[in-house]
Amino acid sequence: MTPFVLASVFVISGVVVETLCAGKEPSGVMKKLHPPRWAFPMPVWYAVGFFYYVMCFAVVYRMTASGRSEAPGLMLIAALMAANAGWNLIFFRLRSLRWSFWFYVPYIVLAAALIRALWSVDRVSTTLLLIYSAYLPYAIVWSYFVMRLNASPSNHSIGGPISGP
Repeated sequence: MTPFVLASVFVISGVVVETLCAGKEPSGVMKKLHPPRWAFPMPVWYAVGFFYYVMCFAVVYRMTASGRSEAPGLMLIAALMAANAGWNLIFFRLRSLRWSFWFYVPYIVLAAALIRALWSVDRVSTTLLLIYSAYLPYAIVWSYFVMRLNASPSNHSIGGPISGP
């Protein structure tokens, strides 16, 4: 399989799995939330997602095109993409704000492991991952505030399920 085809398979698979995990109305879920005042508008979220998939494509392509296709690196990028889909499942389908917040802990460890694995292999891929990783502190803080702002007043649980279908 050519590097272009393999990278395309990774990205298309990631988009399909994320879409399935998010369910039918992810935008409806977002509309039900009380976001922080400083939250990104939807076009910025789309831009982050677009960059994420461009990054994933570039990492897989560069790993396989270099002739040094590192199996651990490919497994880590696949795991990162699966974890991203898992976050969509937890946040959009299960509607658990608490668990979607805490899911960032293993996600960041996974992203750091991928950066470490690529550090000596491909500096361009590492740089792309570092740029993406610069967004993660914002995502964690956003997730925390969404959890706090949408806490159920009746049982004082922080970040319980999002109400509604």
